[in-house]
Amino acid sequence: MEPFVSLNNISHVYQDLKSETYALCDINLSISKGEFIAIIGPSGCGKTTLLSILSGMIEPTQGTVTVNGRPASECDVGYMLQHDHLFEWQTIESNALLGLRVRHKLSDENRKYAHELLTRYGLEEFCKAYPTQLSGGMRQKAALIRTLALRPEMMLLDEPFSALDFQTRLTVADEVGKIIRSEGKTAILVTHDITEAISLADKVVVLSKRPARILKIHDIDLPSKNSLERRTDPGAGEWFDILWRELYEGSVDEK
Repeated sequence: MEPFVSLNNISHVYQDLKSETYALCDINLSISKGEFIAIIGPSGCGKTTLLSILSGMIEPTQGTVTVNGRPASECDVGYMLQHDHLFEWQTIESNALLGLRVRHKLSDENRKYAHELLTRYGLEEFCKAYPTQLSGGMRQKAALIRTLALRPEMMLLDEPFSALDFQTRLTVADEVGKIIRSEGKTAILVTHDITEAISLADKVVVLSKRPARILKIHDIDLPSKNSLERRTDPGAGEWFDILWRELYEGSVDEK
């Protein structure tokens, strides 16, 4: 079976008039439909560059990316960032429909689907509220629904919980993970939090220092798909030790 997402020999170099910065080197990765992948690596190693290539926003210097058999630039990709970027002067309902408006896809069917998502995930009673009236976790959930309303083929998450306090972060990460899985989306999460990667992902990809290479790809074989249960599983501690050691030793080896 062909992989749903395929990165083939991806390398990327940022160039200006005076210098070149090598960000990625020979990245090869295959992702199945419906998989949840987490990417971890040292700060500045090129994780966000990799997401930008997966989204089709930038072309790699070398290599190809396909999503569902097509170039990434031709696919509908959802992108969640550290901040929710909700418009404060618009209601939660209006924010949820914003992407559809921008892309000229605000049909009756799509409007109905967006309202179904708001209802399904507990935001129906807040449709007429404004973002300032919601908690940080609820705002991030509204941002996710805005993205899901576009029916993306793949979800990219760039540190989407890092702006939240620790307790809220645990709860929202769990809720977002459940929503993405229940909607059957293929998801790729970039995070600096090893425990977060273990708790959410089917697989964890470990990157080296820049230029990023793949050091290891691990299947996280914990029995539960619930992120909060995974955090307390004895196996999670073992995985943390393995991933921490690989990150540290990979950084040391390249000094």
